[in-house]
Amino acid sequence: GKGLLNSIMSTAALVPNILLQIALAGISCFFFLKDGRAFFNWSIKRLPIDPDVRLKMVTSFRETAVSSIWATLAGASAQSLVVFIGFLVLGVPGIFLAFGATFILAWIPLMGGSPVWIAGAIYLFTGGLIAKGIIMVIFGLSALFIDSFIRPWVLKGKGHMHPLVSLAAI
Repeated sequence: GKGLLNSIMSTAALVPNILLQIALAGISCFFFLKDGRAFFNWSIKRLPIDPDVRLKMVTSFRETAVSSIWATLAGASAQSLVVFIGFLVLGVPGIFLAFGATFILAWIPLMGGSPVWIAGAIYLFTGGLIAKGIIMVIFGLSALFIDSFIRPWVLKGKGHMHPLVSLAAI
């Protein structure tokens, strides 16, 4: 009981910090959406760099940012599809929920859609379906494996970035 109370109290102590970060992120997003281009133009003029180099830098940054978003979208889609097929083939209920949850969680670095396929595997293991549970783990690991190839391949994008560099960037 004492350990549980300490855990709850330490988690509750983080709430004000998290709420403050969410509020600051929301305010920042509002102003970047409202005046983002003006802020960008103002700040780029203050860089002590030759205008030609500045233009190349801005173009490279824009291409990298767009490629990063497309790479994450492609990786999330691939993970979601593999988990969806795994749930469908193995008869795990909630396949559409699993697809959506995997897609959303795949945007979170280092975690990805793992909680979804792990939950599916636990469901199968607790139901006594050991072979299906193992196959679900294989589906989940293959989703992570596929994501490790799709993201770098899409991330190299227009910038023709080497796949090893893009994998490190991810």
